Amino acid sequence: MSEWVLTREEYVPNERIVDHANTGGVWTSTFEPDETGTTLSMAFGWSSKVPLVGDVLDRVGWNGDQDLDLMLAT
Repeated sequence: MSEWVLTREEYVPNERIVDHANTGGVWTSTFEPDETGTTLSMAFGWSSKVPLVGDVLDRVGWNGDQDLDLMLAT
């Protein structure tokens, strides 16, 4: 298993964090107040110059429910 290295590209307090992954992807975390506290939203964007590579990597490299639970636990 390889490790990802994230480089912070943007930080807006109480609003947004954008990190660039050494693998080429970009993670965006947004924070919004709600009636019970804060809602955290996460998005991952991947781009490739080779057609369909991003789709293939997404299908084999991401299991949303399991991976998100692991990310939140650690």
